[in-house]
Amino acid sequence: RKLSNILRKFQEQHKDQIIDFCNFWYDKNRFKYRSVVGYVHDAYKSKNFNINQQGFRSKDDYKEKLTLNNKKIFFLGPSSLVGIPCLSDEETLPDIVEKKLNEKKNLYSVFNFGLISSKINTQFSLLYQILLENTPEYVILTSGYNDIISGHHGQKLEYYNDIDHIFRNAFEFHKQSDNIIYNLNNLVASI
Repeated sequence: RKLSNILRKFQEQHKDQIIDFCNFWYDKNRFKYRSVVGYVHDAYKSKNFNINQQGFRSKDDYKEKLTLNNKKIFFLGPSSLVGIPCLSDEETLPDIVEKKLNEKKNLYSVFNFGLISSKINTQFSLLYQILLENTPEYVILTSGYNDIISGHHGQKLEYYNDIDHIFRNAFEFHKQSDNIIYNLNNLVASI
């Protein structure tokens, strides 16, 4: 009973953030294809939960933010870095770090390159891609949880080993959705 009161209070305090995240998660396309990495998030705007045009958790457009003459800090990681389901944009770890570092003088630009459901291989692919395009002063990788869970489930549930294959096929389908030949081939194969 005491635990349920704690959960109820938590849910009441974070109701708006949870609703914004659920609207993103259930009412829209969650992901979009991106070469090298495989996917990023689909752009989304709400009061508490925003995904920019580059596919990452931020109200800021990273193209503009990357042109600033500030020291750059890149955070990479899974859902916890994205701050789902109950953190507002301002409560994510990268946003808190940026505010704290810039209390006296605006010297740092902090970027949240977190991806929901990502594992270390996706994060390293993303790191490789963004390092080819940018020169940050610091890179912080917060990873491991999804890899551990995947390994555990992979041993217990054989079908879970195929999740990377399923992701790749789903994003290839998304990428090719306007390609008539691709869709006809899939139709023939399914028949």
